[in-house]
Amino acid sequence: MVASSSTTGRPTHSPHTGTDWRGPERDALLRSCAVDEQLWDAARLRELVRRVDTSWRGEDVPDDERAAFRRQVRDRVGPVVQARVLESVGAVVDTDGVAALADALLDDGCSEDEHRWLLVSPDPWAYLADWLVAVVGRSYRRADGTPRARAKELKRLEKALRSEA
Repeated sequence: MVASSSTTGRPTHSPHTGTDWRGPERDALLRSCAVDEQLWDAARLRELVRRVDTSWRGEDVPDDERAAFRRQVRDRVGPVVQARVLESVGAVVDTDGVAALADALLDDGCSEDEHRWLLVSPDPWAYLADWLVAVVGRSYRRADGTPRARAKELKRLEKALRSEA
């Protein structure tokens, strides 16, 4: 049985947002990736996650593969994270920074639930984007005392604009 969003009825697979990343939005993102490097499929991402998870047992992930992973994240997931973080907290993020964060998240606790979900998710790239948005948003709110005020102000402005329309 596939879980579905109560509001849209669409299949969901992200514990963070319930976002369904199948369809035109995902296709546009995939087309926007660098053409000089082949896109990693879900199986290749899962394999990297598995190898990072077992690297403490002696199977190291080579630096060039880590760099390739960061490029994939930068080109494939970075624009999604940029747009969603800007929308949710009003902050601009750098796609290279998003890629570095993704790499660090894989290292920081491969036994955690997020890592397990990356291994079993039907679309681990979409889940990775959701996870990064959640982490960046949470970090931004904790690091800067003003985002909540900005978010409240943005919501107030949105409400005012809707009432004028």
